[in-house]
Amino acid sequence: MSGKRSILIPEYMQTFACIGGDCEDTCCSAFQIDLDKRTFDLYKKIEDPDLRFIISRSVKQFTDIQTDNKYAFIEKQSDNRCAFLTSENLCKMQQLKGTDALGLICHTYPRLVNVVDGTPEQSASISCPEVARLALLNKEGIRFVETEIDADERHNYGFDIDTSKKSSAFWEVRLFSLNTLQDRQYTVVERLLILAMYFQKADETVQAGQADSIPSLTEKYDHLCQTGAFQSLVQKLPINLEWKYSLLAKLLLGRENFPIANQRFHERFYKAIDALGLNGHSYESQPYITELTKWETIFTEKYEYIFENYLVNQAFRTLFPFRGYSNFSEEFMMLAIHYAAIRLLATGVACTAPNQFDEHELLSCMQSYSKEIDHHAVYLKYMFDTLKLNDCTSTAKLSAILKGI
Repeated sequence: MSGKRSILIPEYMQTFACIGGDCEDTCCSAFQIDLDKRTFDLYKKIEDPDLRFIISRSVKQFTDIQTDNKYAFIEKQSDNRCAFLTSENLCKMQQLKGTDALGLICHTYPRLVNVVDGTPEQSASISCPEVARLALLNKEGIRFVETEIDADERHNYGFDIDTSKKSSAFWEVRLFSLNTLQDRQYTVVERLLILAMYFQKADETVQAGQADSIPSLTEKYDHLCQTGAFQSLVQKLPINLEWKYSLLAKLLLGRENFPIANQRFHERFYKAIDALGLNGHSYESQPYITELTKWETIFTEKYEYIFENYLVNQAFRTLFPFRGYSNFSEEFMMLAIHYAAIRLLATGVACTAPNQFDEHELLSCMQSYSKEIDHHAVYLKYMFDTLKLNDCTSTAKLSAILKGI
């Protein structure tokens, strides 16, 4: 039944539209493109000879686990491009059969819909360059609005949460997290460290069997934030630059254990590890302290709003801190490490051509990182396991990861 349905979105989604062949990093390349069963069955009935040839050669069913949404896939070509992608970076299937012939992923990417207490929330991944521009380059920050969409529109659904079964303090924790990430009386690093302290305390509260007191804990932290009381506390948290540098180097270099499909990320990845001496086995930060400090200052003074927008978009898109890890500190650890890894990657890229580095190059670092990392479940598990092995859920370790670079 057609009609309209209310949905919560970041404001940038009101103006987002795919730019097709003009995209500098098409989503039809580097990704494995999954097909839902509806689309697979549709493709089997197509009679067009050009499309039939592509389908017979490149559309494969999964042989292990199949679901209705992940039933088959389009095998990538030797150049990592989708078999339906033309030389003009347009989809041949869409050109000949229209948007209704697209699989669910192709039809909806980079959009994702989560459902919270029956209310849908739509956001988008910055692995899409156009989303990255709209979401990250807004100096006023990301705001959220309620709008209407067609009730029968196809969506790619992520989480579906009943907050009464998840946490009695779901909304208090989530809103405090988003508000703190946007609190500009603090630097982005200070905001993250406030959350590190808060989540560690929240976990201790839950472990003590006092989960019902999380709303009062949240109110206390919110009051302290508003009075500026955390600035002196954050300054006292430890810095361990050598340890941080070594850990981030191991995490970034761990990506070499898996094929890097995205050329944009590949170029920036190897520029960064060369510029920062991360291609050996001993990761000494001392020779690079001057450059690291210089770019840390530039990032804070010129591009703080971009990092803020990255964190807010990531937090909203993943229902942070309720994505599915075992506690709040693990949720925060993964958000923090992506921020720190992107910052180090961007620093390395900046060192190779300092006069050419600007907000657009920073955007390219973030977008290509997201495309290559956020959608790679095996590598994300490697990151998580490495961080757990190094006890990175503690406030002291998180401080060492976030401070200094």
